[in-house]
Amino acid sequence: MTQSRVKGRLQLVLLGLLFSAPLVMAAVLYFVAPEWQPEGRTNYGELIRPAQPLPEPQWRKVDGETVGLAAIRGHWSWVMRIEGACDGSCETALYDLRQTRMLLNEKRLRLRRILLVDDASRLEALAAQLGEVHPDLQIYAPLDTDAAAAAFPEAEPGTVFVVDPLGNLMMRYAPQPDLRKVLKDIKRLMRVSQVG
Repeated sequence: MTQSRVKGRLQLVLLGLLFSAPLVMAAVLYFVAPEWQPEGRTNYGELIRPAQPLPEPQWRKVDGETVGLAAIRGHWSWVMRIEGACDGSCETALYDLRQTRMLLNEKRLRLRRILLVDDASRLEALAAQLGEVHPDLQIYAPLDTDAAAAAFPEAEPGTVFVVDPLGNLMMRYAPQPDLRKVLKDIKRLMRVSQVG
């Protein structure tokens, strides 16, 4: 009886070691051998770390009304800055973003598209050029172009920024991004965020 009890306990200890060995090995590799830690990332866009709260912007709408941060709070926003007129590449980028937004189905209402131009004198011409094809596109011009350039740093024209519903600048995409990956990013953001 004693021999079978010892044998049973030995089997229990061996079984416990068998199941705990992978966990112990993973912990050892994680803390002792950092080169084994994964370096991959799941986002396609370039994260802005830390997320930068936008300063209170003063933007002029086409009708001359001035809006502030409340214009973008409460929704996810894609903000694209351009300098000068909206040429063919700009129109293509806006069309691609519109189509990508449509693929969000009912969640598309959580996402706004904003075109930020450098000169308020172009607002009416851009509204006439883009209004029919992009009725939901919000077109703004900053009252202070230097402040707008500082708020959206290191951006070449056509760069798309992601602004979260709290008004934080959190991600950027280079001009002409891979739209399937952009869609995957925004779906993931909306899935994990209950805000906006």
